[in-house]
Amino acid sequence: MPVTTKDLIEAAKLNARAELSQEEQHPADDAYVPPVSSVKLPSRGLTYPPESPLYRLESVDIKPVTAKEENILSSPVLIKKGIVLTTLMRACITNRTIDPDQMLVGDRNAILTAIRVSAYGPTYKARVTCPDCGEGADHDFDLSKLTLKTLDEEPSGGPGTNQFDFKLPVSGRTATFKMMDAQTVANLERDVEAVRKKTGQEQSVTLRLQAQVIALSGVSDPKKLAGALGDLAARDARALRAHMDDISPGVDMTQEYPCNSCGKTSEVDIPIGTEFFWPSEG
Repeated sequence: MPVTTKDLIEAAKLNARAELSQEEQHPADDAYVPPVSSVKLPSRGLTYPPESPLYRLESVDIKPVTAKEENILSSPVLIKKGIVLTTLMRACITNRTIDPDQMLVGDRNAILTAIRVSAYGPTYKARVTCPDCGEGADHDFDLSKLTLKTLDEEPSGGPGTNQFDFKLPVSGRTATFKMMDAQTVANLERDVEAVRKKTGQEQSVTLRLQAQVIALSGVSDPKKLAGALGDLAARDARALRAHMDDISPGVDMTQEYPCNSCGKTSEVDIPIGTEFFWPSEG
């Protein structure tokens, strides 16, 4: 049975209450420690190096969002710099040695989802377009029912190495790739936008391969590798991207949507907009 974010949060709350009774803690006390929630890491910590605080770590503890953290979410400076969510994570993760920018995207999304649920509850209203009839409507999604997609494939270099192998179906060559962390994604988005502005061309597919693939049949020199990736057969490139997506750990952001217009129920991707962390009042 899949583990949901609600299960994880409720279990952590029960553990916190078991350790400290209500009479022993009060928010007005100087020694008051807010109860924490334990968030399971989809990667199981397998891709982080031994020197990382995330190495083989199964879960991360987070503290509840308070008015102080809401100040972070409403900071125009942090929003403009694009670091508001990273700053929020730094404030909520109890282990201060963990750098959110070094986390795999899937682990980061699991923590952000748990922070959102603990702060504003599991209900998330978003605009959805029915894939069957094309009609749009607002729908309340239940974030507590989201399931985690864990990393089930061991790294090819063993625990502590962020590298995985895949045999390309056409050429038969072996591609060695890594899971993307938040910093890699930020660099990729910057490079895609720079190329788009400079040439007017869209090269997100090629640039993504260059960001993730670290070797191709032993070739790891960046210039040679970039050329080889650009010359990959389309079937090889597509199969590689599909495999990387299939094994990437994270949060399954799909949920059933019953359309009131056509009466059909479809599985849709939950659209993440501004309301996710900035829900409307009332």
